[in-house]
Parts: sequence; C-alpha cells; structure tokens
Amino acid sequence: MFAIRLENLVIKNIRNLKEVKISMEEYEDLRENNSKEYSNILGLFGPNGSGKTSILYAIDILKTVMSGKNFTAKHINNQNKGASISATFYISDYKKFNYLVDYSFIFTRNNVVDELLKVTKLGGKTIEVPKFGNSNLKSQIFNEYNMQNYGLIKELMDFANNKLVLLFNKNIVEFDIKDFYSNMDSKIFNLLQPLYIESDEINLVNQVLDKINNVLSLFVKRELRLVNYIDNRYMAVVKTDNGYIDLAEESLGIINIIQLVINLIPLSVDSSRCLCIDEIESSVFDSLTTEIIKSVDSCLSGQIIFTSHQFSLLDELKNTNIYYLKDGVAIKNQNKCDPYHSYLNYIYRKSDILPSRAHVSVAFRKSGGN
Repeated sequence: MFAIRLENLVIKNIRNLKEVKISMEEYEDLRENNSKEYSNILGLFGPNGSGKTSILYAIDILKTVMSGKNFTAKHINNQNKGASISATFYISDYKKFNYLVDYSFIFTRNNVVDELLKVTKLGGKTIEVPKFGNSNLKSQIFNEYNMQNYGLIKELMDFANNKLVLLFNKNIVEFDIKDFYSNMDSKIFNLLQPLYIESDEINLVNQVLDKINNVLSLFVKRELRLVNYIDNRYMAVVKTDNGYIDLAEESLGIINIIQLVINLIPLSVDSSRCLCIDEIESSVFDSLTTEIIKSVDSCLSGQIIFTSHQFSLLDELKNTNIYYLKDGVAIKNQNKCDPYHSYLNYIYRKSDILPSRAHVSVAFRKSGGN
C-alpha cells in the first residue's frame, strides 16, 4: 500500500499569479532524505483577489492533466503566451519504497506544449519517464500505455482521478460509496436530489449515513436520514430538535458543514487523499470552522489545502504550513509564535490602508447619481 503526498507546487501565469511557490514543511528535508515528520494541513490566507483561489484552479488543471483527460485551461493569464505548473510528489510505503516524483508541464489554453516527469529514489538515482503519443490535447506521459508499463504512473493517475479532491462549489451534499468502503465500486449519491437506491444498496447507504452522523453530531445538532416515498426512491432529510426537514431546505451553512464532514472522514484513513477546499469557512460560524480544523489535525492521514479569510484560524495553525497571499504573491509565514500579527503586518504594510468612510460615502453617492 503506497501513500502519495503533494509536497511542492510552482505555478506560473495562471489568473493573477505570475509565479508562486508553495510547499509542505518537510519538502526540503525530503530532498535531503532526512525527513521524519509530515505536515498535513496547508492554509492559504489573504484578502479577496489575492490569488488564493487561483492556486486551487492550478491544482484542478494539474488533476485534469494527470488524469489523462483532454483539457481546456480557461485560467491562463491572457498577457502571456503560456503557463506552467511544476509539482513534486512523495511516494512511499514508509519502509523501503521512497521516491520523489517531479512533474512539470507547459501549456496554452488548449494544448500541453511540453512536459517532463522525473522519478528520484531517495538517496539513489533519477530516471525520466518517456512520453508516448502525439496528441497535444492531453498528457503524453499520463496515458494508457505508460499506465500499463510503469507502476508509478498507474498510482499517480489513480491519485489524480480518485484521491485529489477539490471543493469549489460547496452547495452540494454528495458522497462516493467507495470513499467509505474501498472494496466497493465507485457510485456517487447526491443527497440534495431524489435518490434511486437498489434494494441491495439501502443498508450500505444507511451505514454510510451513520458514519457521517457519528462525526456530524459532534459539531451541529443534525442527523441525516433517508425517507422512502415510493418503491426504491428516497429523499434525504435532516433530523433536528424540532422534527425533520428536507435536506434541500437546510441553510447553506449546515449544507457546507455536512459536505465538509463527508470529505474529511476519508482523510482519517487514506494517507493518499488530498482535499483542497476554497473558502473553508464559507457560510459557517467562525468558531465552528476553527474547532473542526483543530479536531481533524490530530487524526489526519491525508492532506488538506484550504483557502480562508478567517483570521481566527491562524492562532490554531501555529505548527502548520501558512502562506499569506496578496496581489498574486505568496509569502510563507516564518513566525509560528504569532501568525496572526505576521499576517496583518504583511497584508496591511506600507500604504495598504482600507479606504475611509468618507471616501466610500462619496464614491457611492457619485455612482448612484443620475
């Protein structure tokens, strides 16, 4: 059983990012083959428009290319002819099999222009995986041929397809049965829509809901249930202190918490899972988001990369990777004793001052006039 971890990412010319590098705490030590501990959470903090979401868009492009799919990159900086992404993965069985995989590719909106993948055994040699095929619409490294001939390519493609998960639109509540029972085939259940569930599946689905409720009930007074309204058709409802309501009628905050819990549970057992969440605190009470992050940090096997505007989270991430973003530039926090004030000093340094109320009032009156 191998674990795959995303350790380093370099992004160029995507949206408002000119060149950004983020990495896990242990990355440089892994290069020297002497890392003993691994960090599981990486937080990206910054004001609106600073480039936090652009980093997750880059990871989404990386996922598409490594999955062997055709892609159209909508988020390239229009002022440049192309963009590039470089990623480093650590692959290990935590015994004898320990490798660093460096993958980089240059691309335009519709084509993968060039790519390179090198595999380095820690303390040993480096080999380059050859390209195969002639299509620029997809990767010439992550394809069926290389998947059959290189075990590492198969592992990385499985990671990209099934283990690298991105949450942009959180107004969803769905789960894949395979994330809770690895011996089952993949099947996704969207709990905000009417469900058709086979008779031999209903017990399994209810078991998954029990697993979700086991964690969910620790943070909010809610329980997920299924109501059978005709034959094999079901609706998801939520049990509250005042009875049952349709899940689709729940508040956005509760829906986001449920989806967050659904995606966090597999991270507790799957060391190859990497969950990327945009605006982790979206529509959720700030203290609750902080408590969830604090709680899962001690039991994670996989990785979380998240964006946030929430200052209170900083005090809980002193021993974690923290990056501050502003104007498409990422700076890693070095002051673990006081990340909150380091953030404020970076974001609002020099002439970066919020506008006065008078200026705001004048601007609104001017724009609202005839």
